[in-house]
Amino acid sequence: MKLKSLSLITILAAGLSAHATVVFQNDGTTSGWSYTSHDGSGSVTQVSSPTYKGSTALKHYQTWSGSGDYTLHSEAVIRDVGKNGWNRYYGWALYLPSNWSYNSSRGQSVSQLAADTSCGGQQTDMFQMLSTHLEVKRELLDPCNPTRSTLTVVDPVSAGVWHRIVIHKLWASDSSGVYQVWYDGSKKIDKTGANSHTGSYLYRWSIGLYANFNSAGSRTLYTDHARCTSSYNEADPAQW
Repeated sequence: MKLKSLSLITILAAGLSAHATVVFQNDGTTSGWSYTSHDGSGSVTQVSSPTYKGSTALKHYQTWSGSGDYTLHSEAVIRDVGKNGWNRYYGWALYLPSNWSYNSSRGQSVSQLAADTSCGGQQTDMFQMLSTHLEVKRELLDPCNPTRSTLTVVDPVSAGVWHRIVIHKLWASDSSGVYQVWYDGSKKIDKTGANSHTGSYLYRWSIGLYANFNSAGSRTLYTDHARCTSSYNEADPAQW
């Protein structure tokens, strides 16, 4: 009888483990992240409107006076969610306000996957708004001398509505890597091959605003329902 009970417990535990694939999630609060990054007069705050689902979302605000550093962070960051050999999905909801200025000369980053390497902080994937389109700038393999490429995810990205983005990375620095991106439920990028830096670095995931100003002013965007997990369905904000 004890053996049967022990076997049943083992089976139940295995079943729970198989479904407990969410590594991190946040439904629009400032708590639970590794940290928030907000240079200068920038801020990351909870707001009650607009929200994707639930009662709160994150507002990312940044401003530039016209002098000094013009690339300024207002991001929410979770550490240690990517590494070569891991299979991860990163999903979140993004909202550009109706007065968003589509800058055609400087990209405005909305998400980054990055590591602290021997050459300093290095992005492997940086999603940014450039003019009306969302693109991803990729820096792969040797972080001190990366192989660079840029892929368009979608054009245009409309303002005043929520959009869903899901990234899938089977992290690897060789041909076993997988890289996929969905936008509003539609797969836009599907690639195999190397998709990370060499080495055993741990990567952080940032969402929000990494503003790149070319004139004095301010920028605001909103994020909600961020998840890092092991399946598309769990990462897609529409499904949780």
